[in-house]
Amino acid sequence: MPTVIVSGDTAPERIAEVRRSGFEILHKPVPPAVFRESITQMLACTPELRKS
Repeated sequence: MPTVIVSGDTAPERIAEVRRSGFEILHKPVPPAVFRESITQMLACTPELRKS
């Protein structure tokens, strides 16, 4: 399942852990336009989620 993690944690080891997991990470505060674009890109790459 496509996932975006929104976090205030900027520790390099935590960022590396998230990226190794294959998830996207956005750091707080996330501007609404950036969050919206992230979701739009995930949906574009995941056709099965667009069916509902």
